[in-house]
Amino acid sequence: LLSDDAFTEINDCTIHDAEYALEVGENCFVDVGTSVFENNYIGVYLPPRTTPYSFQNFSIAQTEFSCPAVLLPAYTGQTSTPGDYTFAGMLLNDCQLSISKNLFKKLNTGISAWNSYLDVQECYFEEIQPDLKYGNMYDGSGIYINGSSNAPAGLLQTGYGFGTGDPLSFYKCRYGVYGEKVNINSGYNIMDDMETGYRFL
Repeated sequence: LLSDDAFTEINDCTIHDAEYALEVGENCFVDVGTSVFENNYIGVYLPPRTTPYSFQNFSIAQTEFSCPAVLLPAYTGQTSTPGDYTFAGMLLNDCQLSISKNLFKKLNTGISAWNSYLDVQECYFEEIQPDLKYGNMYDGSGIYINGSSNAPAGLLQTGYGFGTGDPLSFYKCRYGVYGEKVNINSGYNIMDDMETGYRFL
């Protein structure tokens, strides 16, 4: 847990079997690179706030979020209820962030964001499939983003290109991008073996 105004740099590290691998407070300095977040209930967590977050710096790049094994059972007193697999690589609330060059693999959702504006560039999502123990309509989304009339949200998402030989952005996911009450600009993607590429409500 990074309390308000905290400073952290995480490079070339593996964090696994945590409830929240990295929980971030207000006005923090966050720099994460070339690391692995593995078998956590949530990889990066920004709890809901009544006002939007501000940060000194927020950079998470070239980092893997994955769940190759079943999660540990809840510990005594744990308030969250983990399913078999990671609920979300990133669970973000009330923020404006740029996220680039990360890998999300074998998770319930890759990035789940509420009342936020995200710029997601060159991230790869593979085998994002619903864990039935969570029971949400959006489970299985590479990116899920939800806004409201009181707290609008937006997503700018760009993949690696769409020409012959360009890498995939989404592979074997239930949904690529799922948005509710949100403005979305998404492009330069190749999606393969998907149930649904885009779902908007």
